[in-house]
Amino acid sequence: IAGYGGISFFWYASWGQTLVIGFGAGLIYSALQELSGIYQADPEKLKDGPQSSGAPITWLFLKLAQPLSLITFFIAVILTWGGTKTFLIALIESVRRTYHIGSIEFSILGFIYALLAILITHIIAQSWRHFFQQKFLARSGMVLGLQESLTTISVYVLWVLGVLIALSFLGLNTTSLAVVFGALGIRVGLGFQNTVTNSISGIILLLE
Repeated sequence: IAGYGGISFFWYASWGQTLVIGFGAGLIYSALQELSGIYQADPEKLKDGPQSSGAPITWLFLKLAQPLSLITFFIAVILTWGGTKTFLIALIESVRRTYHIGSIEFSILGFIYALLAILITHIIAQSWRHFFQQKFLARSGMVLGLQESLTTISVYVLWVLGVLIALSFLGLNTTSLAVVFGALGIRVGLGFQNTVTNSISGIILLLE
C-alpha cells in the first residue's frame, strides 16, 4: 500500500468512495424507514375506523423502496471497486431477459415498469380527485353527493386504465388478458358473487 502509488491511490479512493456511498445509502434508508413509520397503520386507531386510502399504498411503496436502495448501494460499490461497463451490460441484460410461462412473456424490467405504472396511477388519481372535485366541480353548483359520485367514477376509470397499462408492461397482450380475465370471471362468478353484486350495485347507485 505504501510502495505502489497507483494501487495505493485506487485503494484509498475506493474506500473513500465506499464510505461516502455507504453514508448516503444509510441516510436514504433511514429516511425511508422514518417515512414508512409515519404512514404505518396504528392497530389502536384501526379499531375506530380505516385510515385514509392513500396511506397504505404509500407505506407499501416506501417498504419496496428500502430493498431497492440497498441493491443500488451494492451496485455502486461494485462499480467503485473496478466494475466495468461489462458488468452493467450483463446486469441490464439479466433484468431485460424475457421469461416464458406458456404463452405469457414477462421480465424483471416489465415488473418494475408495472410497479411504476401503478405508483404513477395512484399519484394521478389522488391529484385528479383533488383537482376535479375541489377546483372544477366546486364551481358547478352541483350537490355534494353528485360531485362525490362523478369524482369516484372518474377515479375508477383512471385506475382501470392504469391497471391495464401495468398488465401490458408485464407482457400480457390482448389474448392473454382475455384468457386471464375469462378465468378470473369464472372464479369470481363462482366464489365472489355477493362481492361482485355489491360492487356493481354501488356503481349503479353512484350513477343514479
